[in-house]
Amino acid sequence: MKLRISPLVVLCLAGMTSAQAGREASTVTNLLPNPGFEEAADAGPAGWTYDGPAARRAETWPDSGAHGGTRSIRFAAKTDHQRWESDLVPVRGGEPYRLEWWTELSGTIPWHWTTHTGLVGVRVTFYDVAGDRCGVFERRMRSIGTTDWAKAWVRFAPPAEATSCAVALVCEADIETDGVASFDDVSLAPIADRPAAPEGWGVLRGVIHVDGSDAPGDARVVVTAADGKRYAPAESYPFLDGTFHALAEPFEVALPPGPATVVVVHGFEYGVWRDTVDIRAGQATEIAPRLVRRWSMPAAGWYGGDAHVHLFFHRFSVHPQMVPATVMDIGRAEGLQWLSFKGEEKEAREFIEHGTPWRFPPTRSPEFIGEAGIEAVGDFHGHTYTVNARAIPSDGFPMKLIPWPMNFDMARDLAPRNGAIVYAHPYGGLQPDSVIAGMANPELLLIGREWPVDLALGQTPCFDLLRPESRNILGAELQDYYRMLNVGFRSGLSACTDAYVDQARTLPGAARTYAHAGELTWDALGAAHRRGATFVTNGPLVWFSVNGAQPGDDVSLARGGKVDVALRAVSNWGVIRAEIIVNGDVAGTVMPRADGEIRDTVSVTMPASGWIALRVFGPRPSDMPSRRRPRAGQGESGQLGQNQGRAAQRQGQTGQFAQRQGESGQFAHTSPVYVMVGGRPIRPDPDAARYFASWMDAYRTAVLTRADLFHNPNGTWSDEVKQQILDRIARAKAVYEQKAREGARR
Repeated sequence: MKLRISPLVVLCLAGMTSAQAGREASTVTNLLPNPGFEEAADAGPAGWTYDGPAARRAETWPDSGAHGGTRSIRFAAKTDHQRWESDLVPVRGGEPYRLEWWTELSGTIPWHWTTHTGLVGVRVTFYDVAGDRCGVFERRMRSIGTTDWAKAWVRFAPPAEATSCAVALVCEADIETDGVASFDDVSLAPIADRPAAPEGWGVLRGVIHVDGSDAPGDARVVVTAADGKRYAPAESYPFLDGTFHALAEPFEVALPPGPATVVVVHGFEYGVWRDTVDIRAGQATEIAPRLVRRWSMPAAGWYGGDAHVHLFFHRFSVHPQMVPATVMDIGRAEGLQWLSFKGEEKEAREFIEHGTPWRFPPTRSPEFIGEAGIEAVGDFHGHTYTVNARAIPSDGFPMKLIPWPMNFDMARDLAPRNGAIVYAHPYGGLQPDSVIAGMANPELLLIGREWPVDLALGQTPCFDLLRPESRNILGAELQDYYRMLNVGFRSGLSACTDAYVDQARTLPGAARTYAHAGELTWDALGAAHRRGATFVTNGPLVWFSVNGAQPGDDVSLARGGKVDVALRAVSNWGVIRAEIIVNGDVAGTVMPRADGEIRDTVSVTMPASGWIALRVFGPRPSDMPSRRRPRAGQGESGQLGQNQGRAAQRQGQTGQFAQRQGESGQFAHTSPVYVMVGGRPIRPDPDAARYFASWMDAYRTAVLTRADLFHNPNGTWSDEVKQQILDRIARAKAVYEQKAREGARR
């Protein structure tokens, strides 16, 4: 008989395995029969009934590869609908229950997502006293793969009239795939039937209050016990670094005795709550952190969010039962005011066509809004993600390795309804000293090849500058971004995490975009992105204006002269310096005052039209865990070195901080304020314009030398389509060449 795994008060994430935690914690009554499927009856697990093709029944109850013991339930998807359902067990209507199971998911096709399957997960069917069905609860696992066995759990309350229920483990595959879904060690217990803490341990109980509210609030919590390990409640979604989120309800976690440190964070605008509490064996210690807003960005019309957050497109799921609504909850706990979840194309189309109600209704509160957007993964021209996509482009969304439509077409079609696009990870995979060569390499995909084309032809996509990545690429991105501004084109900055929240590695909002929208609506946020009314940050908050104008705005001067640059920068974790950037050069540096804030008004001379921006540096938070954790096999490298050569001349000393969130110092950068002198446009920098003209040559080379671009498993495209693409590149090159001539003449 194997160990029965039951709900635990605590899951230790910093060294203790789940099996160790199971031996140390007390179990609760499990209502389900034969939860580990070890006991046999009629050539199957006792207490469970199979429904599906009889010829496949035996293979679903293997005698090896289990989570515990030797037996488990295993479905190899193919094209069948199969399930194992438990005998009826008693429940009390209206009372909350917790269903827990261990699962292992594998396969190379994203078969768990909406397109290819029905339900892959758990189904609970409720019955009343007469034996009639009175309700159903389902949780679908959309993960395409776990690294190993992963624990999943859900909570539900049976209908008031329910007196019993049956739990089914289900796999409904509509097409033939190579996917496999395994289940083991299933547990059903009332929430009220909480297990006791392990012998000799104590309990920490907490409830978080935000902005003076007495209701339980949302926040990220880090609990480090006397043994140096971090612990999280069983009913939470712990991240690999040991953090968890309290989501509008009290939390409880069992800890070994001794001093425990607790850190509570609610984004960048609220003060960080820290305390050390004494945990005593057999006793409960209670805390009630109150988080106070230190700085209100919405009061000035700024709203912070993350528009690039996912679930399940890749493997390594730690929480395979997550749903987008949970991602929204975690984003709110991270202090985001808006979050755009990037599901698959079908989900985005449903949201565009039907709005709410949606399959997973977007969360909305007075200080938070959510939407379903899309990452248009046009592998050749560049990945982009949307903000406020409220129309389906006439040629569809650019997806996978296809030449048409281009991102230009999507940007054009979304713009009339205040939709914006952002070039995601535009330099991912590029070497800092060989950007143009990378653009010419036809085998290098996902990079933002098309960004300069869109700008030259009249669109205004944003440029994704700040992301949790391990590439030493920020210096090159800044250099090229400054070059583009010096050509005379306007592109706002954006930041995101590209977080796969089910992997529990990256916190949504670890890098975020603040948009000067004026009001918290998706129309206003999309419009702010399109006009470049943004700043990006992984910690510092920034207020910046030029003669009162905000980022994305114009300042008009009749003739050359001085402008007043007002700036302020703060952070819960301190700031080191702020740099005023004028046309790509560091025009001034401002250091913190005695109170730790950076605040000043500086006069800057603008003899001709140009642009002004601000960037801010800060130390890495010393008492917080890493904001991104590697998958198994990934290294921890990724320091951003001193800028070199022309980059140093144009950018100044960017500093020894890592681009990657897990190890980085803090960084923030505003989009520019544009100063227009005498009504004249910015004089193009001829070297910068020639640089982008050479980019167009490299782009053309990639189009002509990618052998499968116009004929691959995604479709076949005509020579006419190829010519349209080449014509756009040629038109863009002509624009940059004209800019170079204009700059050289003046």
